[in-house]
Amino acid sequence: MLSYFSRSVSLLALSLFLSPLSEFQAHARWATEGEADLECLGEKRVYKVQKDGSWILETDVQWKVLNETGRQALSTQTYTYNANNYTFEVLEAKTSKNGEDFIVPKGKIEDKPLASDSLTLCRNHQVLIPFERLTTNSIVHLKTKKCFKNPLFKEYFAESLYFGDGCSLLKNYEFQIESEVPLFYKLHDPENRLDVRENKNESIHTLQCTLKKPLFQTRVNEPLHSFADPGRYTSICVSTEKDYERIGKIEANFYQSRLKESLPEKLENIRNIASSVTDEAKCIDTVVTHLMDHMHYLSHMDTPTGALIPRSLKEIVASGQADCKEYSVCLAAILNSLGYQARIAGIERGTFFLKRDRLPDVCEFNHAIVKVTAPSGKTYWVDPTNDVSMVDGIFEDIADRPVEVLDLEKTTYEQTPPIDYTHAVISYDRTITLLEKGGIKMEGTWSEKGETAKDTVASLYMKPLSLVKEGLLKVLSLKDNPINGTLTFAEERNDSQEIKSRTVRPLQATFSLEEKHVLTYSNHGYAFPLMGNWFESYIQIPQDNEGALYVGYPETILKKTFFKNVTAQHLDTLACSIETPWLNAKRELTSSDGGILVTEKIERLKSIIPSQDLKSKEYNELKEKLFKYYDKVVILFSEKGQ
Repeated sequence: MLSYFSRSVSLLALSLFLSPLSEFQAHARWATEGEADLECLGEKRVYKVQKDGSWILETDVQWKVLNETGRQALSTQTYTYNANNYTFEVLEAKTSKNGEDFIVPKGKIEDKPLASDSLTLCRNHQVLIPFERLTTNSIVHLKTKKCFKNPLFKEYFAESLYFGDGCSLLKNYEFQIESEVPLFYKLHDPENRLDVRENKNESIHTLQCTLKKPLFQTRVNEPLHSFADPGRYTSICVSTEKDYERIGKIEANFYQSRLKESLPEKLENIRNIASSVTDEAKCIDTVVTHLMDHMHYLSHMDTPTGALIPRSLKEIVASGQADCKEYSVCLAAILNSLGYQARIAGIERGTFFLKRDRLPDVCEFNHAIVKVTAPSGKTYWVDPTNDVSMVDGIFEDIADRPVEVLDLEKTTYEQTPPIDYTHAVISYDRTITLLEKGGIKMEGTWSEKGETAKDTVASLYMKPLSLVKEGLLKVLSLKDNPINGTLTFAEERNDSQEIKSRTVRPLQATFSLEEKHVLTYSNHGYAFPLMGNWFESYIQIPQDNEGALYVGYPETILKKTFFKNVTAQHLDTLACSIETPWLNAKRELTSSDGGILVTEKIERLKSIIPSQDLKSKEYNELKEKLFKYYDKVVILFSEKGQ
């Protein structure tokens, strides 16, 4: 379900090209106004919304270039629009300095079709505006007009504006909507920067938003996995809808005619194969994997309705191509014929997700999945567009977020479940023997299940087995350089199991490898590093970090390491037990005549940690414990007999 509307705030779009220099900052913080690359002297955006849902947007903006980064960012501006549904016109473009204007001639402004990319057939155009004689302190003035001409929803309009998350200092801003349909709005203004006024009469609803004081909200020197928390930024959302019921019924109707179609021969064959599978999850997996085998991903958005309305089942099957909404409608049609209740659902797909408080907007959802209610009553959230099928779990990029479930009777706004950390498990059980000159021999078993296994399952299906084994041996090694490595999957020893399967399932393998120079020699003997990188995201984040932190999806890591024929003292000093709302970690060490056993259990409970939690005393205590017990930690021991 690709977004039908392709609107953007010019100031915010521009900010994507700008990156404030932060190498010299001592810590993560909000940027100061003096560090802006551009100054927006004024921006006025006026929408005129018609009764049928079509609209015209006129934008008038002036930027002042403050430094070289800003100059390069503004020198050539590009805008992309879908020619099926929009027209775009540059009314005026010029550069001013010291009272002299340098107008960009109409003949130098390009408006050309773009070739479709490998995943989407479309009719996108790109407009290029080459501003001339641009220097520091120049003023760039741009007026544009954009018309949306083919609404699929009558009496519908929605717009969401997020301010400040860029490198432009916003000095003067006005946003106005003159609408022939009634509007709702929701304002999030934590710093009281916006003034919103509305006026209603029998024919026109006018909404005007102006900036009361300068706004510049940009984070600098943030770590790699930190991202903006929408709750920290100024925003306003406008919509003709107060809930999803009306537009949900319209969207549901787009799919209903497809779901009533007779199954083409290929889909009927898949239905027949799946009908003999009694286990519900395996039955759904069977349908999904066969759809994957018969089609590849390609979105047909080269028509005015292609972004929201799927082609007929017959057209989809004949082409062997489908996008998310078309994979989903094929899956739902087959499952409904098997006695399941399958509904198309819109969702925002992406690894990082923090909920935004907004009004209904079809732009909120960029992807389509299927909500399946099985005959037993159990619910499954199925995304048939991946390389593998995982019906008994949920993919990370659709987990724990709002979802619009389409139904002609009543569209519902629900929530997908988070990944269950007890379901996504990776386990290592290994025995390590010390060799000469700090080398080791390692042998044992490795296993994955649930969400953790999906990438390895995909590799086994798509790549030669030899390459998968080599890659996994590198992962299992301690210094990424295994010698004399061997690895055998359990499925290789079982003729009844197919190792090249798209279905995510528990995996297990036995392995053996050697490595040189793993141990560090010291005046107390050999030191073995208790290696691992799972904790690095937690400890590298500054306490004053202004963004939320992504640490990976919920998961359990189990490690059991036995060191043969070694002894060590004070093992209890390395034992630990950590329990927090975000992470549990436990290590136990025991000594016997045969050697030393180290047992570790790590439970990642949350994938995202909000900025306010990062500043808490409890999180700081977690970091201190991770530094102490996991960062650069070693066991000092010597071989028996030495």
